[in-house]
Amino acid sequence: MTETAIAIQETIAQLTQMQAVQRHYDSLVTQEDQMEAELETIEQQLTKELKDVEKLEKVGVTSMFYKVLGSKQQQLEKERQEYLELSLKHTDHLTALKVLRYEKEVIEGKVINIQRVEKRLQDLKNTREKEILSRDSQLRNSLLALHTKMDNTMQRQGHITAAAKKGAAALMSLDKVIGHFRKAKDWGNWDMGTSRGRYYEHKKHNAINYAVAEANRSNVLLQSFTEDLRQVGYNAGHISIGFKSFSGFMDVLFDNLISDWIMQSKIKNALTNTEAVRDRVASIVATLENELEKLKQTLEELHQQKESILMSS
Repeated sequence: MTETAIAIQETIAQLTQMQAVQRHYDSLVTQEDQMEAELETIEQQLTKELKDVEKLEKVGVTSMFYKVLGSKQQQLEKERQEYLELSLKHTDHLTALKVLRYEKEVIEGKVINIQRVEKRLQDLKNTREKEILSRDSQLRNSLLALHTKMDNTMQRQGHITAAAKKGAAALMSLDKVIGHFRKAKDWGNWDMGTSRGRYYEHKKHNAINYAVAEANRSNVLLQSFTEDLRQVGYNAGHISIGFKSFSGFMDVLFDNLISDWIMQSKIKNALTNTEAVRDRVASIVATLENELEKLKQTLEELHQQKESILMSS
């Protein structure tokens, strides 16, 4: 293999990594804008709910108020519950935004001038083409076809590898979420009527908090993973998956935990849903790894064909 050919393969690998980082960074920027807009809406709602609670605490109770809305205490409890639920949602949204911004900051320094590397790759290909064209026409045509197949295969390999790594990271995070929910479920099996029961109730609450905090990170990783899948064409055909497959993940947690988030049935429900997401991701990662193995075999075959041509020249 000539020095030019080696340089081309190294540049393709470098460019593939840079493109993956750039796509992920662009995705994070978009997500950040959306989450900031959502946060503003939540904060406006939170301010309104707090004013409703404060207003209700100050006003008197008329007969009509009793008749239409029930007792002041009942209505006040309802307003406080609504404020609490919105407050929890606000806290969770802030946590998710913090995780996203941290990840964006980490990769921001890795976003470099892709055009410069693309130009270098094109220059190298032009040099290699001149080298091949200076040789026998039959060998020239064979080598050109082989190099094209090798370049395409290596580029595909790079994109699939990047997606598989994102999926593996998401799996690790989901495993942590599952672990925390299992602990919460186990702590809930203790008698809550005793002093030790209250200790276990506290442990259960902590486990749920840890699970939701890690779930925020999982959600960011899953969004990034699905974006990479779309880039390699895994949103159609035998793998039909898009952002919506994972977008309801956090909603499931809120639905199952926020209304009565200390109940064991809710914890088990959230655990079941998280495990289902984990199984789906694991299945996709296995498919990616299977394709990577096939691409590796394809490259080996192409290299052998190339060596055979070079040996015959």
